[in-house]
Order: sequence, then C-alpha cells, then structure tokens
Amino acid sequence: MKIMMMLMTMMVMLMMMMMMMMMTTTTTTTMMMVIMIVNVNYDNDDDDDDDDDDDDDDDDDDDDDDDGDDDDDNYDVNDDYEVNDNYEGCPKRNRKRGITETALRA
Repeated sequence: MKIMMMLMTMMVMLMMMMMMMMMTTTTTTTMMMVIMIVNVNYDNDDDDDDDDDDDDDDDDDDDDDDDGDDDDDNYDVNDDYEVNDNYEGCPKRNRKRGITETALRA
C-alpha cells in the first residue's frame, strides 16, 4: 500500500511538473511548483506523535498577573478622546472639493 501511494505521488508530481512546464515559466509558477512538490513530500504518514508538546497540566492559558490591576481587561477606546457634542459637520464653504467635482467645474 505504501509503494502504491509513493507511485501515485510520483505520478502526480510528474503531471504537475509537466503542466507547469507547458505554462509560461515565470517566477510565480516556478514557486507554485516548488511549493506543491514540497507539500507532497511533507506528507508523512508516521503515526508516532513525538512532536506533540502539549502539557495538559499547564492551566495558565489566561495571562493574568493576579496583581489586582485589570487595566487591559476592560479597556475602552473612547476614554482617550473628548467627544464634542456641538459638532455639526464641516460647513459647505470650507469643504474641500473632490476630484470629480473639480473636474466638473473645469
């Protein structure tokens, strides 16, 4: 079964390479070809999960210092700005004209 999978991946790689060579070989298609070949070669079916470094006993997922100050927890962006309630928008005579309006006036 493993030999069949290797033969199939080799056939797929050859077909992809031929298709890419028929196209115009620009930098993008060459990089796509390299990425596809690397992705096919990185398909390891080994069932040994040695690289699984998850420590299940580590419960410190939340980044609380437990020092009492909750600065970043309830941060409100609007606290940094003064809101002017009397603002009525920019008067029309002070408004800058856009490109289309300038083009229409010319």
